[in-house]
Amino acid sequence: TGPCTASCTQPCGVCGGDDQPRAAVTPPREGELEADPLPAARPAPAAASPTSPAAEAPRRVLFSFRKSGPAAFLGHLDVLGVLERAFLRAGYEPAFSQGFNPKPRLEIAHPLPLGVESEEEVAAITLLDFDEAEAFRGRLDRALPPGLRCAAAKELPALRPQVRKPSPMALYWGADFRIQ
Repeated sequence: TGPCTASCTQPCGVCGGDDQPRAAVTPPREGELEADPLPAARPAPAAASPTSPAAEAPRRVLFSFRKSGPAAFLGHLDVLGVLERAFLRAGYEPAFSQGFNPKPRLEIAHPLPLGVESEEEVAAITLLDFDEAEAFRGRLDRALPPGLRCAAAKELPALRPQVRKPSPMALYWGADFRIQ
């Protein structure tokens, strides 16, 4: 922004609304900046080859995982964060939501209360580079912390256009509880 003066209208935050500068703002001297901070134009993305992962449609994977030991004391949002990082460590590329704060398209069917262990929690994720169920389990297990293990995985069928995807909770038949 330009230097702050009594007639400054730039919302840079240096003026406190009283038109009195809180800090000295000096414009950079000629040649001080190494390069233009904003490129003139973004390069066009390269066309995806038929064998590249970008050419494949995103695939939904339904998986279940075990939560035991100290991992039982992870809250629902913490488990989501651990799973997000585990997918990245495992080398998978999740599909992200659109919007201001994109998140991986990861859903847990029935979150458990804090301190409860589980043998199979059901979740779904949309991946851009899913390989197969057994490879998925192995890669995810190596990336998960102690107390969390992938129990099973299955690729969901591709959806037809204009068809709403079912949530994992809609695919969830119920649960058996064992109180000890």
